[in-house]
Amino acid sequence: MRIFYFGFAVLILLSGCDNDVGGKVAEISSEPRWVQTSEMESATQSFFEITGIVKPQHEVDISFQVSGKIDQRHVEAGQYVAKGDVLFTLDTRDLSQSVVTYQAKLEAAKAALEIARDEFSQDDRLTQQGYTSRRLSERTLLALKQAESNRDIAVAELNQALNSLDYGVIKAENDGLILSVNGESGEVVSIGQSIANFAIAGSQEIEVDFPAGHYPQETGEVIVDGEVLTINLREVAGMADPLSRTWKARYVPDRGVKSLRYGQLVKTDSANSNLTINSIESKFHLLTKEVKALSYGLLIMERQDLYRSQLVKLILNMLG
Repeated sequence: MRIFYFGFAVLILLSGCDNDVGGKVAEISSEPRWVQTSEMESATQSFFEITGIVKPQHEVDISFQVSGKIDQRHVEAGQYVAKGDVLFTLDTRDLSQSVVTYQAKLEAAKAALEIARDEFSQDDRLTQQGYTSRRLSERTLLALKQAESNRDIAVAELNQALNSLDYGVIKAENDGLILSVNGESGEVVSIGQSIANFAIAGSQEIEVDFPAGHYPQETGEVIVDGEVLTINLREVAGMADPLSRTWKARYVPDRGVKSLRYGQLVKTDSANSNLTINSIESKFHLLTKEVKALSYGLLIMERQDLYRSQLVKLILNMLG
């Protein structure tokens, strides 16, 4: 009985070695085959692709230095302006009245100063002649200094009012492009409230956020309308962003391209400095193992008939 079970197991094993498993398998010739080979070498540098945003090198928010109601907007988004062009104006009626008020206050301070000077001059002359005490002269001297201080305060307040009147008109301080407009005529705005975004004329830049594991490289490439541009690193953030864990870097193209627009997304190629020789060699060894395993499988298939015949002889010898 034991010999019967052993023989039955051998028959199952032989059926597993059959060439017809799930369909007919093509016979593999034992003759040598010609294959194309190539020499493998380690890559010294690799690149990875990342998206960047075209931005101006200098971008500022436009706002009034005084609060008030916008009287007129003189520009539109996307408009190029020259230095000195008027961009926005406020309703300056209240500011003009403030100037008139402080001008009158200054005139009153000047008149008070003249009176104080005359009183001091008279008291000082009488004191020297011995008709009045020196204490009275000192009091008029103190009043004179107070009048001079009031005059200086009035001058400063008037200058401040004049400055505020000038602040009611915003002019372009440089040539550039109006990127966006947020303020409208009739809108009441506060000091420092952004009403427009302005790009100062100059070179365009590409802002790229690199993953924490890839520190920005000194150079890279960007493809614009099929044209390859070299980009050079201008600045990189001193620390990774605490939320996104990315390095924010600014690159400058080696030449200008008219088709580049602010806010446009572009694809950049940058060197992957984190791909080391060790990782390349490990990939090479893994590929070598896969090739060896494949070759070993082909060898088994080509010698399958020989293995089966030897196995049958072995079993017959054990049974006989």
